[in-house]
Amino acid sequence: MKVRWYRLLTWMLGTMGLSSGCTEMYGSPYPAPMYGSPYSDFSVRIKVTDENGTPIKGIEATEKKYDPQKHYSDENGEINASYRDIIIPTIFLNDIDGEANGGDFQSATLKHEDYELKQTKESDKAWYDGAFDANITVVLKKK
Repeated sequence: MKVRWYRLLTWMLGTMGLSSGCTEMYGSPYPAPMYGSPYSDFSVRIKVTDENGTPIKGIEATEKKYDPQKHYSDENGEINASYRDIIIPTIFLNDIDGEANGGDFQSATLKHEDYELKQTKESDKAWYDGAFDANITVVLKKK
Protein backbone atom coordinates (compact mmCIF):
# COMPACT_ATOMS: atom_id res chain seq x y z
CA MET A 1 0.00 0.00 0.00
CA LYS A 2 2.89 2.40 0.83
CA VAL A 3 4.46 1.81 -2.57
CA ARG A 4 1.22 2.79 -4.36
CA TRP A 5 0.94 6.09 -2.49
CA TYR A 6 4.60 6.81 -3.13
CA ARG A 7 4.21 6.13 -6.85
CA LEU A 8 1.01 8.19 -7.00
CA LEU A 9 2.67 11.08 -5.19
CA THR A 10 5.74 10.87 -7.44
CA TRP A 11 3.54 10.87 -10.53
CA MET A 12 1.47 13.86 -9.27
CA LEU A 13 4.53 15.95 -8.42
CA GLY A 14 6.13 15.05 -11.74
CA THR A 15 3.08 16.10 -13.75
CA MET A 16 3.02 19.43 -11.92
CA GLY A 17 6.64 20.02 -12.92
CA LEU A 18 8.05 19.83 -9.43
CA SER A 19 10.58 17.20 -10.39
CA SER A 20 12.00 19.17 -13.30
CA GLY A 21 14.17 22.24 -13.25
CA CYS A 22 16.56 24.36 -15.24
CA THR A 23 19.34 21.95 -16.05
CA GLU A 24 22.84 22.88 -17.11
CA MET A 25 22.40 26.51 -16.07
CA TYR A 26 25.55 28.42 -15.16
CA GLY A 27 27.74 25.47 -16.22
CA SER A 28 26.28 23.04 -13.68
CA PRO A 29 24.44 19.83 -14.60
CA TYR A 30 22.10 20.40 -11.63
CA PRO A 31 19.05 22.66 -11.55
CA ALA A 32 19.79 26.19 -10.36
CA PRO A 33 17.83 27.32 -7.30
CA MET A 34 15.70 30.28 -8.34
CA TYR A 35 14.02 32.48 -5.73
CA GLY A 36 12.45 35.89 -6.11
CA SER A 37 11.02 37.75 -9.06
CA PRO A 38 12.39 38.76 -12.44
CA TYR A 39 13.70 42.33 -12.48
CA SER A 40 15.17 44.93 -14.81
CA ASP A 41 17.34 48.02 -14.46
CA PHE A 42 15.86 51.27 -15.75
CA SER A 43 17.84 54.47 -16.38
CA VAL A 44 15.55 57.44 -17.00
CA ARG A 45 16.64 60.92 -18.10
CA ILE A 46 13.89 63.52 -17.93
CA LYS A 47 14.04 67.10 -19.23
CA VAL A 48 11.36 69.26 -17.57
CA THR A 49 10.36 72.60 -19.13
CA ASP A 50 7.49 75.05 -18.98
CA GLU A 51 5.31 75.87 -22.00
CA ASN A 52 7.90 78.40 -23.22
CA GLY A 53 10.70 75.81 -23.21
CA THR A 54 12.36 77.23 -20.08
CA PRO A 55 13.91 74.53 -17.86
CA ILE A 56 12.26 74.11 -14.45
CA LYS A 57 14.40 73.50 -11.36
CA GLY A 58 13.09 71.74 -8.25
CA ILE A 59 10.59 69.31 -9.79
CA GLU A 60 10.40 66.10 -7.76
CA ALA A 61 10.29 62.74 -9.56
CA THR A 62 9.22 59.59 -7.70
CA GLU A 63 8.70 56.11 -9.06
CA LYS A 64 6.14 54.93 -6.53
CA LYS A 65 3.62 56.53 -4.25
CA TYR A 66 4.71 54.32 -1.32
CA ASP A 67 8.31 54.36 -0.02
CA PRO A 68 9.44 56.45 -3.00
CA GLN A 69 12.93 57.05 -4.27
CA LYS A 70 13.04 60.82 -4.90
CA HIS A 71 14.99 62.70 -7.57
CA TYR A 72 14.92 66.44 -8.34
CA SER A 73 15.43 68.49 -11.49
CA ASP A 74 18.56 70.65 -11.59
CA GLU A 75 19.08 74.18 -13.04
CA ASN A 76 18.82 72.72 -16.55
CA GLY A 77 15.51 71.00 -15.75
CA GLU A 78 17.20 67.58 -15.94
CA ILE A 79 16.49 64.56 -13.78
CA ASN A 80 18.67 61.44 -13.94
CA ALA A 81 17.11 58.51 -12.12
CA SER A 82 17.84 54.81 -11.91
CA TYR A 83 15.35 52.18 -10.82
CA ARG A 84 15.49 48.42 -10.32
CA ASP A 85 12.03 46.94 -10.54
CA ILE A 86 9.92 44.07 -11.83
CA ILE A 87 7.76 46.39 -13.93
CA ILE A 88 8.37 49.40 -16.15
CA PRO A 89 8.27 52.38 -13.80
CA THR A 90 5.44 54.88 -13.63
CA ILE A 91 7.01 58.22 -12.70
CA PHE A 92 5.21 60.96 -10.79
CA LEU A 93 6.37 64.58 -11.26
CA ASN A 94 5.44 67.19 -8.66
CA ASP A 95 6.29 70.85 -8.18
CA ILE A 96 7.17 70.90 -4.48
CA ASP A 97 8.45 74.49 -4.17
CA GLY A 98 5.33 76.39 -5.23
CA GLU A 99 5.97 79.76 -6.87
CA ALA A 100 9.77 79.46 -6.62
CA ASN A 101 11.72 78.46 -9.74
CA GLY A 102 9.38 79.88 -12.36
CA GLY A 103 5.89 79.32 -10.96
CA ASP A 104 3.50 76.75 -9.51
CA PHE A 105 3.18 73.87 -11.98
CA GLN A 106 0.66 71.07 -12.39
CA SER A 107 1.68 67.51 -11.51
CA ALA A 108 2.28 64.94 -14.23
CA THR A 109 2.29 61.15 -14.38
CA LEU A 110 4.51 59.34 -16.90
CA LYS A 111 3.22 55.85 -17.61
CA HIS A 112 5.23 53.39 -19.69
CA GLU A 113 2.97 54.15 -22.68
CA ASP A 114 4.17 57.77 -22.54
CA TYR A 115 7.83 57.07 -23.28
CA GLU A 116 10.01 54.73 -25.29
CA LEU A 117 12.54 52.38 -23.69
CA LYS A 118 15.72 51.31 -25.44
CA GLN A 119 17.26 48.03 -24.28
CA THR A 120 20.96 48.49 -23.44
CA LYS A 121 21.76 45.16 -21.80
CA GLU A 122 20.42 41.72 -22.65
CA SER A 123 18.58 39.37 -20.33
CA ASP A 124 20.54 36.60 -18.62
CA LYS A 125 17.64 34.26 -19.43
CA ALA A 126 17.05 33.75 -15.70
CA TRP A 127 15.74 36.43 -13.32
CA TYR A 128 17.49 39.45 -14.86
CA ASP A 129 15.46 40.84 -17.78
CA GLY A 130 18.09 43.36 -18.89
CA ALA A 131 18.74 47.09 -18.70
CA PHE A 132 16.69 49.82 -20.38
CA ASP A 133 17.19 53.56 -20.98
CA ALA A 134 14.61 56.27 -21.61
CA ASN A 135 14.99 59.94 -22.58
CA ILE A 136 11.84 61.89 -21.84
CA THR A 137 10.93 65.54 -22.36
CA VAL A 138 8.03 66.83 -20.29
CA VAL A 139 6.27 70.17 -20.60
CA LEU A 140 4.50 71.20 -17.41
CA LYS A 141 1.65 73.70 -17.42
CA LYS A 142 1.17 76.31 -14.73
CA LYS A 143 -1.73 75.83 -12.31
